[in-house]
Amino acid sequence: FFGQAHTESKTHAMTNIKKPKELPLREYFNHEEYAFTPWLKRNLDLLASSNLLGFQLENAQLEVDVGPYDADMVAQSVVNDKTVVIENQLDSTDHDHLGKSLVYAAGEEADVVVWIAKEFTPEHARAVEMLNQRTDDELAFFGFEAGLIQIEESPYAIDFKPVVRPDDWSPVQPEEELSETEQSQLEFWEAFRSH
Repeated sequence: FFGQAHTESKTHAMTNIKKPKELPLREYFNHEEYAFTPWLKRNLDLLASSNLLGFQLENAQLEVDVGPYDADMVAQSVVNDKTVVIENQLDSTDHDHLGKSLVYAAGEEADVVVWIAKEFTPEHARAVEMLNQRTDDELAFFGFEAGLIQIEESPYAIDFKPVVRPDDWSPVQPEEELSETEQSQLEFWEAFRSH
């Protein structure tokens, strides 16, 4: 008797679980420069999760002059003062924003370039991967897809998905030397994370 009631209760509870629907950024943000970029500045901590950047950002500035151009956002890493350039767009990746990312990175002498878009084409994802493979360890390129999720009529939530990041990315360098065991553990978990 109790087993049957428990099973019926579980079945009823599972029918109340709803699947989130995915929505484009433009469903909420009507303009990149005036809506999405300021929102992102106020919510930069979302990029700090370990599956995205893995470190906090601070001192974010919007529309930073790079010669006659304006970088969407330039910030600093909290842990090691790396300069991070963030280029974002509400649509799928294009050549224009790829070029902008490179110009802003050069103009700001960036250590990290983050490109956020609704969707990465395979060609642009490959281009960013190639930049990571062919540049030195002093420069890292990231590509994140961004969208909105909503369950029924709930408020929107942002969803960042990593598309491209350096293979051997380690955002925080240890300040003290690791023991052999610690080094072995670090290598295992970095390989696990990459896999």
